[in-house]
Amino acid sequence: MPIVATPELIQRYAQKRIVYKAYQKANELYEDIRVHAEGDMPKDVIEERRPSESERIKEYREKIYVPITEPTVSKVITSLSKIRRSQDWSIDYDPNKIPKIVSGREDETLQYYCEKNYPYFKSVTNWTFSVLLKAMLIDANAVEAIWPINIDLPSSTDFYKPFSTIFHSDQVLDFAMDDYAVLLSTDTYVYQDKDLNYREGQVIYVIDTVYIQRWHQVDLDGTMRIAKAWPHGLGFAPFRKVGGVFYKAYDNIFIYKSRIQGMVPRLKEAARIYSDLQAEIVQHVHSDKWLYSQTECRHCNGRGYPEGDNKRACSSCHGVGYVSTSPYTNMVLRPPNNVEGQAAIPTPPAGYIQKSDVALMVDRIDSQVKDQLREALSAINMEFLAQAPLNQSGTAKEVDKDELNNFVHSVAEDIVAALDWTYMVINEYRYKDLVPSMEIRKAMLPDIPVPEKFDLLSSTLLLDDLAKAKQNGINPVILNELQIEYAGKKFYNDPKVKDELEAIFELDPFPNISDEDKMVRMSNDGITQVDYIISSNIQQFIRRAMSEDEHFASKTMSDRKKIIQGYAEEVIKTNSVKQSILDDIPSGIEPVAS
Repeated sequence: MPIVATPELIQRYAQKRIVYKAYQKANELYEDIRVHAEGDMPKDVIEERRPSESERIKEYREKIYVPITEPTVSKVITSLSKIRRSQDWSIDYDPNKIPKIVSGREDETLQYYCEKNYPYFKSVTNWTFSVLLKAMLIDANAVEAIWPINIDLPSSTDFYKPFSTIFHSDQVLDFAMDDYAVLLSTDTYVYQDKDLNYREGQVIYVIDTVYIQRWHQVDLDGTMRIAKAWPHGLGFAPFRKVGGVFYKAYDNIFIYKSRIQGMVPRLKEAARIYSDLQAEIVQHVHSDKWLYSQTECRHCNGRGYPEGDNKRACSSCHGVGYVSTSPYTNMVLRPPNNVEGQAAIPTPPAGYIQKSDVALMVDRIDSQVKDQLREALSAINMEFLAQAPLNQSGTAKEVDKDELNNFVHSVAEDIVAALDWTYMVINEYRYKDLVPSMEIRKAMLPDIPVPEKFDLLSSTLLLDDLAKAKQNGINPVILNELQIEYAGKKFYNDPKVKDELEAIFELDPFPNISDEDKMVRMSNDGITQVDYIISSNIQQFIRRAMSEDEHFASKTMSDRKKIIQGYAEEVIKTNSVKQSILDDIPSGIEPVAS
């Protein structure tokens, strides 16, 4: 149902006098992760006063805050962006399903636009892993909206250029699933006020099943005026929540949690502990001087409080009654009163407070910070990203790898779902008028399977698994699979070497079996002569095959086996000819070495 947008209603949205039911909760979830992802100070953690903490130390902690948790979240996002490097990641188009009216203009096909000509990012995939992935991980209730950047087409023969924009939870003012959304833009509109001064006003988009409206603020009082109302003609509202893990529902409005929301408690604790560490360093590393002063404070005349108000400390001497002449902060003490029997002023009348062993304390707190960051990663089964030696057994790490794959697979499903929707909307904008049939337009969409083989673990971890597998005498077939995985990881940026090694591991009939064992098996008729020759010459056979056919690595397994078997049969034939020549030499005559 289209929203009836009036200037008065949009003004109320702009001033946030009305927001949808889930606005506050969605923002709380977003802010919990955003501060760590963006490196901002988590105010609810840092601004909290510690027991017996002075206002001076609290303010100092806020001033010197360092985003200690930002690198941890950044590692997670960077690691998950490797999903696109999965061996089975693909976006497949069927050229036979593209109507001639579209395929006739090769530079205007869906494939060309989405894979080579997507605005600002060249491809939808680049946009997905540069913008959308981070948005999904830090703000599951963000909204993706799509509209053309060239709404006013120059001519009827041109195509729309749809582009996706992300609106985070603090920008989603109102939202009704599949119905309408009121979205606050990060853009601004420059207008002149009554005094002819230039001002920056807010920009709000209202999107429903019929229109995309753009509203501008045109006055200091927040008056809004519609700048554009474009009938998109899609028949549905071109926006969606990026989504994550379902959290709760407010009637028909769903609230989601990010798939990395479980990191938040540990990230907060790491920030708190690190802030405390900084405060302890200030209090224990830097010297605190104490001294006696006989110079009365001129503001309170030595009383320590303003005249007539003994419940409030003097703002100048902080209640001491005497002032320090030192340019640094000191602990100023009142001189003893001899009349009251107090001890005399010591000589010298100043000194330094002895501090505890700060080095040991810093090491302990720093260790706690690292533990919390590691536990934050552990909450999403990505503790391998922590900079710490692994002390788990091989079995434990294998279980962790399974859990990691489950987590990454869930993120990959979210990404593919988002891509399916994005491609569909782009396709509708560009071809709904040119290709009237909905079924034909659906057939034009690419097939994007959810990948299963992820490449997130470092080559160091894989090498460690490989070494332990060899030490434990693991089955050669399993060992071979580990070698294939390691080769793919280690030589990802060198495809030629990667393809060669993978072909060697895949086509060797007896990988990781010694030459002696192979000979024993052949002498006992346990293996064929062809397989023995292939296994003994696998490296040179693969190199020959790749030099003779540049597409060898992409051929099917059966086709590659036939080629390698042909090489082995050539060797057998050559050896057979040599043996025949030797057999024809009369006995007693030694053959001349070639």
